Amino acid sequence: MAEKVGVPIKLVEVDQKKLNQQKRAARVTNERFFRCHPELRSMVSAFLANLLVEKPDDIPAYAAQFFTDPQLARKLGYVGWSRPETPVDEIEDRPLTPGEFGDFIAPEEPDAATTGESAQELEEILVNLFKEADQDGNGVLDAAEFMQLMETADLGLKKQELHMLLAEVDENSDGQISYAEFVPLAVEVVQMIRLKASVDDVEAYAMDELRAAADYSAPSHEKLAAAVMGAASPDGTISRSVLKQALGSASLGLNKQVVAIVAKAAVPGGSADAATVAEDVREHLLTAIAQVLGMQNLDFVGEELQKVFAHVDKDGAGLIEPKAMKDLISRTYKYLSRMQLNTIVAEAPLDENGQVLWEQYLPRLSMMVKAMMDPSTIAERQEMAARAEFLPVQLMNGREQAQMEEMLSGLFAEHDADGNGFLDRREFETCLFNADLGFSKSEVDLLLDMFDANSDGMMSYTEFATLAYDVLVHAAREKAIVENYMMG
Repeated sequence: MAEKVGVPIKLVEVDQKKLNQQKRAARVTNERFFRCHPELRSMVSAFLANLLVEKPDDIPAYAAQFFTDPQLARKLGYVGWSRPETPVDEIEDRPLTPGEFGDFIAPEEPDAATTGESAQELEEILVNLFKEADQDGNGVLDAAEFMQLMETADLGLKKQELHMLLAEVDENSDGQISYAEFVPLAVEVVQMIRLKASVDDVEAYAMDELRAAADYSAPSHEKLAAAVMGAASPDGTISRSVLKQALGSASLGLNKQVVAIVAKAAVPGGSADAATVAEDVREHLLTAIAQVLGMQNLDFVGEELQKVFAHVDKDGAGLIEPKAMKDLISRTYKYLSRMQLNTIVAEAPLDENGQVLWEQYLPRLSMMVKAMMDPSTIAERQEMAARAEFLPVQLMNGREQAQMEEMLSGLFAEHDADGNGFLDRREFETCLFNADLGFSKSEVDLLLDMFDANSDGMMSYTEFATLAYDVLVHAAREKAIVENYMMG
């Protein structure tokens, strides 16, 4: 069979963990080397920053010229400097101490939007969410309870979007959300909350690193402040358009994209106090350069989205309507759900006219879309939906529990032939088979071994009572779920 070209290969979990460990080990090794050779960090950071300013056509040739420049040490401020001695224990292969290099090891980019919980742990989270939302305790969620739960999740969704989700989740249109109807959407909610937190960590680290790189080549605070104050109006204010002209001066060497981002951040309205702008302009500049560097380092999903959005953004302004963005993403990636699409667009940065600044959003957007499309993300939702068809023990009402316990107590009395309050192994086995809970002989033997407290091969009524509901029903449910998967 011909091998598919360009299709990413998903590693099994154990191999993925090994790969992640190797990545972390490589980062630690590199960081140790950079700490022992601080001049290398300066060289690399300056090179990356200069790439943004110069934008050479032939990057390898530019790199060769940059790193062989005999004036490089002087430009980086290393004239008269000598490298400190490198203690052996700083570079030897040794275990990390707690927190070592904590500021320098980047968090893993999320490969998938999974919750990180086992099926049982995630189910417990979902059950608790459902029970807390079910304020009247009737075992279902009405529209008000559902809306309040979704608003508490704080995914930035509008009322109209929440109503559409409610209609989508309520499969039988009875105005009530059962647990089985609730779970698929609830899993997505938990996935999105975890994914947003993970992406926030990755973005924060990347922004710090890119800002540090930009700091080496950005014009000085004094030079930028002078440009701002020199363009200020007599009343001490400066407009956005005037600021763009001032920062676009050839003497500053800033490109148009960076200037546009800085001007918008520094002057969010029609005009602003020039002294305040002058004070903050370099901070805005470092952030803008970092954002642009991030836009230039996209993965395959980011590049695909970039082409899709650029086709619609005819004038190249970097702006797109939120609805258009949602439609384009939906058509490009058909497996994304309504809630995922709504959350993605709700996350996007907007300009003063409510249009999405899609170029700035691309790095974050590509991470989120890629994680949502990962097979393990989809598989987690499917697994929890399948489990939800078997109502969890925690959600069975008291009458069902009383009926089950009454039935099992009756069975115990029926099979306790001599009335001595004990069941031997054979009686216990017959008792559970008659309960029709689907246990095999080996499973019944295991249950007896687990709850035969004094290991005498006999099950007392007290020992049996501890099995009567939670353990037996839970075990029977898990068995039914496994068998359902095998049949599927």
